[in-house]
Amino acid sequence: MLTHKYFFLTALFIAIFLNFNLAWSDSDMKGSKDHPKIPRVSDTSIIGYTESSYDEGVFMTGTSGREMITENVEGKRTRIMYVGPKDLSPLGIIRNYQKAFDELGEVEEVYTCKGNDCFSNLGGAFTWRESNRITNNLGRRSSSIYTYAGHYKDQIYWYGNVTTPESIYHISVYSTIMTGDKVQKIQDRPLIHLEVVELSEFKSTLEVVTAEDMASKINLKGHIALYGIHFDFDSDQLKSESDPTLEEIAKVLRADSEMNIYVVGHTDNKGTLQYNEDLSKRRATVVVSKLNSKYGIAIDRLVPIGVGPAAPVATNKTEEGRALNRRVELVER
Repeated sequence: MLTHKYFFLTALFIAIFLNFNLAWSDSDMKGSKDHPKIPRVSDTSIIGYTESSYDEGVFMTGTSGREMITENVEGKRTRIMYVGPKDLSPLGIIRNYQKAFDELGEVEEVYTCKGNDCFSNLGGAFTWRESNRITNNLGRRSSSIYTYAGHYKDQIYWYGNVTTPESIYHISVYSTIMTGDKVQKIQDRPLIHLEVVELSEFKSTLEVVTAEDMASKINLKGHIALYGIHFDFDSDQLKSESDPTLEEIAKVLRADSEMNIYVVGHTDNKGTLQYNEDLSKRRATVVVSKLNSKYGIAIDRLVPIGVGPAAPVATNKTEEGRALNRRVELVER
């Protein structure tokens, strides 16, 4: 969990839609859609939408004085903004979503609040920054339009986790009624901000290293880092897409019968040191076993080692850095 000052919350919570249109109509914004697992509340329309195959969501988990406590979660991220009819209350909206979550899977409520108990100005946290305000047809310049224009009432927020047989979803719902005159076409209507992050492991898009390149790098530097060996999330179960890289490793070892290697597993720094050391050792052992059983490489030529997060090649503060740290290295011995 991280603690952020209010102005920083604006940068995190607020830059939520890269594609936003405040034009009021009964139809949804072009290119938008409901989340496949979460139905919309009846009589609402989508006016903001964005989806990312892998991104970081920021969820409020509490407050401390004038600061907000948040939790960062990475995975497939979907953000949808709906507008509803005047007779729909934020509380009714939250209750509808809670029912939908109960039907989806096992629910763990993390944090909920309403009114000033949430935060002194939570609605302001959803205000667009100047650089992120999008052209609209509300009759005002885009630079002066706010999604939540600082005038709102009956705000309510809910955040929790929903576990299904297939996945885990981190979900937040924020709703409030707009009362500011800067948003006349949605004035006195409830707005809904739905954010969903489905947990998933970052998938590297780096190309498979050829046997020739592996041999060259090992002969030159004594080791090579490989990113084409993939495991199930938090597991030592090899994925089938690892086969091309394993085949190239086998080619290197078949071509040079004198080469013996350490197979070294590396992790990022999420989790305890002991757990990551064990996970990296188990993963290295699985690679050794597969090279022996499927590709015929003699077991005495391969030594599995797990070092966990102890030898990073990049910062662990970003997902890109953590992805680079999660790797298997071949080290000549």
